[in-house]
Amino acid sequence: MSVLTTSVIMPVLNGAPFITEAVNSVLSQLGNSDELLVIDDGSTDGTRELLPGSDARLRIFDSIRSGPSAARNIGLLNSRSDLIAFLDHDDLWPAGRHSTLATALAQNPSANAVVGRVRVQVEPGVCADEYLNLDGRFAPSLLPTCLYRRSLITQVGVFDEHLRYGEDMEYYFRLADAGMALVHCDHDALIYRRHQHNATNTAPSSHGVLLQLLHNRLKRSRAQSKSA
Repeated sequence: MSVLTTSVIMPVLNGAPFITEAVNSVLSQLGNSDELLVIDDGSTDGTRELLPGSDARLRIFDSIRSGPSAARNIGLLNSRSDLIAFLDHDDLWPAGRHSTLATALAQNPSANAVVGRVRVQVEPGVCADEYLNLDGRFAPSLLPTCLYRRSLITQVGVFDEHLRYGEDMEYYFRLADAGMALVHCDHDALIYRRHQHNATNTAPSSHGVLLQLLHNRLKRSRAQSKSA
């Protein structure tokens, strides 16, 4: 049986305090035929200079301050592997994450995605009560907790570039509607860091965003039913 290759997609905007740790947590777990695609969305803080220039698995692309959805789409369109994973520049892969999830997917050929547990890491002085409830749980709507077969991602398509918030949840809804067959793996898959500069710190109410996404999902479902 041939070994499946993996593309990891990481958008970044001014991620100098975190990017080195995030990149190293991925590259330390990838094989020689895998790749990490970092999409720099116009950083001005020296992020680019912190990326290792000698690792052939690291591929760097430019975006133009178009947001995380557009950056991820650049990564998707340029990725070349059998499996797809996502990671934000300020989060981390726990040790053993990739091999464990990849093995679980290989052992379940009827599955097209696998999810592991999320661990929440909070900086001192940061209030993250809403997110601490996720610690130790399965949260597949956090896309970086999963590993996907390319066939599923191809079926779902690209991220909605009009969304500035809730793009993960919107994409998760589309994955589910496309028939995602998800395997749960009892292993930590993501260290989700809460700090003073998280983009979601200034996001609208998560409840309001979710209601709007659910409304859009219902409209999409009705439109598909009428065209069927």
